[in-house]
Amino acid sequence: MTTTKKKPSGRQSKQQPLVLAQRRVERFALSECSRLYLQALVDPYTVNAGQACIPDDNDVPSYKALFIARGTTVVGTQGTGFVFVNPLVAANNSPGAVKTTTALYVTAGIDFSAAAGVLPSVFATMPYTQAQLGPGGVLSRTVGCGLRIRYLGNELNRSGRCIPYQAPNVWTGSAGNGSATVTYLNRPEVPSIAVDRKWHSVVYLPTASNTASGLAQSSYTYLASGATDGTGTTTTTLMSLGWVIDGATAGQSFEWECYIHKEYISDDGALVPPQTTRSHSDGPGLSAVRNAVESDIPIGDGPSYYRQALDYIASYSPSDISHVSDAVTKMAGVGKALGYL
Repeated sequence: MTTTKKKPSGRQSKQQPLVLAQRRVERFALSECSRLYLQALVDPYTVNAGQACIPDDNDVPSYKALFIARGTTVVGTQGTGFVFVNPLVAANNSPGAVKTTTALYVTAGIDFSAAAGVLPSVFATMPYTQAQLGPGGVLSRTVGCGLRIRYLGNELNRSGRCIPYQAPNVWTGSAGNGSATVTYLNRPEVPSIAVDRKWHSVVYLPTASNTASGLAQSSYTYLASGATDGTGTTTTTLMSLGWVIDGATAGQSFEWECYIHKEYISDDGALVPPQTTRSHSDGPGLSAVRNAVESDIPIGDGPSYYRQALDYIASYSPSDISHVSDAVTKMAGVGKALGYL
């Protein structure tokens, strides 16, 4: 017996592309600029120099650059060591990081300014000094910054734990100074990670507005050296991102790397960055990125957190961010104009 396939009704054939059109707008896709910004925030180690910028309303052309500092930090006599960085640093004569040596002796808490056992480190490849950051020079802002650490010693002496630190307010990073390790662990979002040979990362997250020295400042604003590097070439008060090593064997070393993506612009034209490239503005994308990362500190593996953040943005956006409603596809005039009907 021969059977004929039932031809779909006109109503069914018209509904099918409508359903597909509705599905298309239920996924929120980041622009390329916002995607690179997200990647620079949570996985700054895999973004090429000069690619990332902040996609906010301040979209003047800027000099976009990546600066890298590397070194080793050593556990002191009491089984404690640390490495901290200033994620806002913009000058090559500022102490952008502090690390420890075997001479470190910690009794009550971490001390960035200890005479023995603490060494400052600079980002020597940054093109400007503190004196060049401000009126008549250039202004800067941080796009993304990450600090990662891993164990370098032998297996026999591998012990202890690594504790990440990220100050909620980058302008009061010194709040971690003088604190005992238990103080770091009192924050519920901070984990205790057993020492191993894998890279473990903690990253800087911008805050929209803070008050420092009586002045309202924003992490998205181009700033002079007083807000990014402190008030002198020896200050360590802005060290707001770091790793503390606790319960380890004295003398063991850890490798660390810090990647900072920066933007520079000229203040008044007297000093101009060597090259500027086009910047972008993407309000919805910036909002989506902030909502995805500011509720949690990205700690651990950067690439996996980046993929997790992308999935989160794609799934939550239709209900949690301003977007094109799928109701417009049901409007005959708009639907036909967009090619959905």
